[in-house]
This record gives sequence, structure tokens and C-alpha cells, in this order.
Amino acid sequence: MPPPKRHAIRAARNTDLAAILALERACFVRPGEWFNRRQVARLIGNPRAQVLVIQMGKHLAGWGASLVRQSRESLSGRVYALAVHGDCRGQGLGKKLFARLVAHLRRRGCRYICLEVRSDNAGAIGLYRKLGFAEEKLLPDYYGPGLHAWKMVLLA
Repeated sequence: MPPPKRHAIRAARNTDLAAILALERACFVRPGEWFNRRQVARLIGNPRAQVLVIQMGKHLAGWGASLVRQSRESLSGRVYALAVHGDCRGQGLGKKLFARLVAHLRRRGCRYICLEVRSDNAGAIGLYRKLGFAEEKLLPDYYGPGLHAWKMVLLA
């Protein structure tokens, strides 16, 4: 197996929008799963969000976003997006990106952290389980008719 390529994880910029949208289409088959330009731009500009990209040379290999939410009782966090291009998988990039997003939510004071993932995405579910998440609730038709999701929560 060749050694991992050099990469850097950095904050996303508006100039990354086209590359993030291309990643969405490369990583997810159905349009109901894709973030659109407006959604990504709003996340990048949202002070309660952290949006990160994985830079490999001139290309983006992945992106992710987390969001802090305020309720009456406390702060909660949501890992809102995570995608790594298929050509770049198997190098631990998703795990590193995900860990950064969760650490940011913890630093912001979030005790409850959740995410949604397609119920048939065994690779992602396995990664999230390894990082301490567990399935909490099945969300029927979350990504469209017949495309269910698991709501997963971080334990402890």
C-alpha cells in the first residue's frame, strides 16, 4: 500500500464552494443527499458552525461541518456533514476530520452531539461507532422515499 499523500485540514473559504459541491456529487449518489451552494455558503458564514476541508495539493479531498445549537437548557452539537472523495479513502482522513469537528463541539461546551447517516452506509456507521457514537433512532425516508437514516449520538 502506498504511503498516505500529504494533506492539510483547514477552515473552508467561500472560494472552496465549487470544490465542496463537486465532492458532494462524487461522494453521494442521490440529489437528496447533496448540500447545495446556498447551504454550504451559509455554513461557512455561520459563527456557530465550523466548516473544514482537507486540502491535498490543489484539490480538496474532503470536507465536513459541525454546528452548535442552543436550547433553553444547554448547548448541543451536530456533525452536519462529512465527505471524503473515494480516491482518498483508506488513509484515515475521514477519521481525522471527524475528530476535529467533534473536538470543536466539545470545546464550545456541547455535551450532546448527534449526526444523521444513511442506514445503508456501513462504512460511515462503522467509523462513527469506533469514535463512540451509537444508533439512537431510525429516521424513515430522511434522505427521500426509501432512503432511511440513523440518528446517532455520542455516548459520554
